[in-house]
Amino acid sequence: MPYRITYEYRSGYLYVLMEGQESFDAAVQFWERLAKKSEEEHIRYFLITDKVSGGLDTLQIFDVSELVAKLFHGKVIAYVDPKEKTFKDNQFGETVVRNRGGDAKVFHSEMEADQWLMTRMHPQ
Repeated sequence: MPYRITYEYRSGYLYVLMEGQESFDAAVQFWERLAKKSEEEHIRYFLITDKVSGGLDTLQIFDVSELVAKLFHGKVIAYVDPKEKTFKDNQFGETVVRNRGGDAKVFHSEMEADQWLMTRMHPQ
């Protein structure tokens, strides 16, 4: 079953809220649809808040993260996971994305993610 997705255009980036039950298929579908939206609307910066329940196993996280790195090459993703239970899993995903040339970082809060994203959008 796919996630429930809410989009909000903010100053210079697209805010995305993901809700629902975690599954490998839902995750792949989410990232593929977001990549398509990114291409169609020329969106380069994202702040994504993960409020899904459940989790993926390590191999699934690896596979999804490789897909993210491929689909979002040249784009920047600030990923918020406020859930302690899955935060470290998403940090592993961040490492996979970065090791494959992607630009993504995982945060506990939207405020931290927004601040980091702003430094990416407006480097000093």
